[in-house]
This record gives sequence, structure tokens and C-alpha cells, in this order.
Amino acid sequence: MVISGFANTGGLGGGALMSPVLLIGFNYDATKAIQIVYSLVFGGAVGNFLNVVRVKDKSGKPVVDYDLSMVCMPPMLLGATLGVLLNRMSPPVVIIAGLIMLLIFVFLKVMKKANVEYKKESIKIAELKASMQPVLNDGTSQQDTSTDQSQDDISINPTDDKKSGKKGEATTSSMGV
Repeated sequence: MVISGFANTGGLGGGALMSPVLLIGFNYDATKAIQIVYSLVFGGAVGNFLNVVRVKDKSGKPVVDYDLSMVCMPPMLLGATLGVLLNRMSPPVVIIAGLIMLLIFVFLKVMKKANVEYKKESIKIAELKASMQPVLNDGTSQQDTSTDQSQDDISINPTDDKKSGKKGEATTSSMGV
């Protein structure tokens, strides 16, 4: 019960944790363990709902989106009903193969998303490192000292350029631009 409570607090629901505990730790058979887990998950869902049913966000709307639940619940109930029927009609090998294929699909999807996020974060880290270069006493970075043009040659033109619509363009006084 305590494990299920912590799992519910974290948003997991508890079924993934309680099933192995009941099967291995308490030697329940699979059918009885799943029935107990469903009862625990249902109780946790009811408790969670009772905690958030009257909570409102900053705009005064309920935190629970009832319109979304009305759209999501019928397909979910239909899927659960079809899943129970397929589970009873199919041999265990087909069920296990389906679960393995689902696991592989979810794993590949998560890895693809993780790879995209890793690349985004790597780019952000590289940009952050580039922007944090040590600055010398005269206000230029180490890369700026290697170029022919110094920081003193760059000035900001505070006037508006009415032809291009740009404000305050950077100009270089040494190039006569």
C-alpha cells in the first residue's frame, strides 16, 4: 500500500510496481495479483480525483479538463473492451509477441526523442560555452584580439535608417561604411 501511495504521488499509478511485489513477494497467482492491483490503482485514481476536483487555475477554470476526458474516455473504454476480448481469444504467444512489439516501438520512439533532445541541449551548451569566453581588460574577448579590427572601430549609429527601416545599425569607422 505504501509503495502504491508513493507511485500515485509520482503519477505512475502503482500498477507497474505493485504487480511484481504481489507476484514475487507475496506469491499471488497472476489473476489474483492483477485484480488487487486494479483495485489499488482505482482507489488511487479516485483519491487523486477527489484532491483535484475543486482546484482551479489562475484564470478560474478547473484544473481537470472535462471536455478532454469526454473525448478520451470512449476510445479508451472501447480499447479496454477489445483488449479483454482479444486476450481471451488469442493464445499467450500472440499476446507476448504483441507486448514485445509494443515495447520495442515505445523504446525506439523514446530513444528517437531522447536523441533529438540531446542534440538540442548540445547545441545550447555549445552556444553557452561560446558566449562565456573570458573577457580581457579592454572589453574584447580573446577571439576579437586575433582580428585586424579592434573594438574601438565599431560604433553604434543611433539614428533611424528610414529606407531600410532598421534602427541603430553597427557601422565600422575604419572601413568608411
